[in-house]
Amino acid sequence: MLQKGAFEQYVSEISRYKLLSQEQEILLAQKIQKGDRVARQSLTNANLRLVVNIAEKYAHEEQLLLDLIQEGNVGLMMAVDKFSPRFNTRFSTYAYPWITQYILRYMQCKLPAIYLPLRKEEEMRRIKTAQRELESLRGRQPSLAEVALYLDISEAAVRETLSYNFACSSLHWELTKDGSLTCEDMLVDERSSMEQTGFRNLVAADVRRMVDSLPKAERQVIYYRFNLDQEAATPRSLRQIGGRIGCSPETVRKLELRALQYLRKVALETMSV
Repeated sequence: MLQKGAFEQYVSEISRYKLLSQEQEILLAQKIQKGDRVARQSLTNANLRLVVNIAEKYAHEEQLLLDLIQEGNVGLMMAVDKFSPRFNTRFSTYAYPWITQYILRYMQCKLPAIYLPLRKEEEMRRIKTAQRELESLRGRQPSLAEVALYLDISEAAVRETLSYNFACSSLHWELTKDGSLTCEDMLVDERSSMEQTGFRNLVAADVRRMVDSLPKAERQVIYYRFNLDQEAATPRSLRQIGGRIGCSPETVRKLELRALQYLRKVALETMSV
């Protein structure tokens, strides 16, 4: 749930800053370029409501509106420092993408990729708050039993709620200082295994031995047709093969058919042994 009390108080405080005309914005921008800190603060304060308006577009029950406003204010201050009177535009138009960029970056980096139900979010927040308070009182990290006693709930409930506390990391996150090991390196590749790789290599060797037992013309057709020689980027057409071995495409087709029939027969005989 959004912190309505703190939010309403903040909105009330920033409402006392008057909006500026374009002429006033240009005058303040000129002073800011000369290092005037008072002018910088004036231009910032006059646009704090713009940050609130943008942050409210992205705030949901799982997100803290005040955190988004805080990040948006950082973007606002960056816009104040970058704004120039020569831009010939209202400051709010220039600042809008800066504010939005900082809010979205916060959402992408800080907020969870998978949101918990509102009830679980509230429970998680209560437990985190209790942990901080107990740590401040006792000078150490509290145990789950102490947190449960402090909140008057069961230790199992605390453990279950904390099990939902997770973070997302990039697969390219470096686990070593030299970058030689990343999170991606720790994932199991379920697409293949040493056994499967070895089996495929054995099958490939058997296929090559059977192909090599074919007569020369048929062997050449199979090699070219299925690119076993790996000389070409893709398998060759009947016409291309005919040009290489000196016969018509129809002859190549017949040679291919005869070779495949022989290979199937040998393969079936091998499997039945």
